[in-house]
Amino acid sequence: MKLIGRVAEQQLLKQYVASDRAEFIAVYGRRRVGKTFLIREMFADQFAFEVSGTINGKKNEQMFNFIQALRRFGYAGTEAPATWNEAFDLLQQLLEPKAQQQTCLLFIDELPCFDTPKSSFVRAFDHFWNGWASHYPHIKLIVCGSATSWMIDHVIDNHGGFAKEDTTDEHYWSNMLGTNRMNTWLGLAFERVCLLHIPQIKQALGIDRIHTEYYSWRSKQSQPAAQIDLIIERADQIVNVCEMKYSEFPYVISKAEDMRLRNRMGAFREETLTKGGLHLTFISTFGVKQNLYSDAVRNEVTLDDLFRSLL
Repeated sequence: MKLIGRVAEQQLLKQYVASDRAEFIAVYGRRRVGKTFLIREMFADQFAFEVSGTINGKKNEQMFNFIQALRRFGYAGTEAPATWNEAFDLLQQLLEPKAQQQTCLLFIDELPCFDTPKSSFVRAFDHFWNGWASHYPHIKLIVCGSATSWMIDHVIDNHGGFAKEDTTDEHYWSNMLGTNRMNTWLGLAFERVCLLHIPQIKQALGIDRIHTEYYSWRSKQSQPAAQIDLIIERADQIVNVCEMKYSEFPYVISKAEDMRLRNRMGAFREETLTKGGLHLTFISTFGVKQNLYSDAVRNEVTLDDLFRSLL
């Protein structure tokens, strides 16, 4: 069957797989929209390992699938792993000779299915990626999942942290200038820059000597789900609720956005039972433009602050 359409997706996938670094690529969405077909049609003969989870399968079924996949791709041992740590260790042994000299494309379909109760799958998978695979530039890991909430909670928003890399092509993106796709990319790129400069953000807020924990947050109750880019919990019982905004000019908060911000903060306080103060904090390229709604912003961090030397 010929693959028709999905041109932008094909372009991005090809860029990721051709990059000179390890890549973790997550594809998610409801069932029967063509995720698996897209990956298999593009890379069917290139997989160094491929396995698919069984919908509603138990741990022993998922483990059986994994072991059978190992054998299909060259594992000749007789050892039967009892835990996911042992299973991923066998996968590491299978891939290591290849990963040092050639592209190793791994495809795990229906990833959420493997995370059965008390299986410790996520912890083992995280260790496999962050402890080994992400250090090999030839490894490209593609995961698919139909359980969207699981993919978002355990992969996309996992501040524990699975690595998700971006690659760009100058010619491709030059044609995207001014488009919604480019604006989205700029926003995501700015978020990444912010998350790579947490110490500078803390310094700009004057809390660099206060113990903090930070993460992104997504509501499990509100519809549509409220999401906050960055939460900084402080030992002094204050929580900085951070919004990251890329803009070519000072950012303007509209009446509608002011309401969305209030709703997000309200949902966060209600669901997390936070008792301390919530400080709305804007991290933007050129600051926030003063208007009727800007007074809600307690703290501001700009692009210049992100690149200041740490004291």
